[in-house]
Amino acid sequence: MNLPKPAEMVARLFVLAGHPHNGRDRGEHMLTTMRALCPNLKEDLVELWDMIIPKLLSYLQGMCVFVCVIFKVCMCVCLFLYVYVFIFCTCVHMC
Repeated sequence: MNLPKPAEMVARLFVLAGHPHNGRDRGEHMLTTMRALCPNLKEDLVELWDMIIPKLLSYLQGMCVFVCVIFKVCMCVCLFLYVYVFIFCTCVHMC
């Protein structure tokens, strides 16, 4: 079976969550999915995502144009943190 790797799956979810109003509340569903899958994809991020994802969900519930920009910035920060933790943990386990 050809399943995506955890990093690829998270990257796809970030891309989809980056456009939160395409479809039926896509952003909320993507963030909820990311939070639910986190323990299975990367346990190191569970605590971080338990803190950040509820904040992002609250932004989406009161979304306006200005908040949409803030949301995208927050998504970029989260993606950066994920990549940093993923690369750091991979390097630590390899050494």
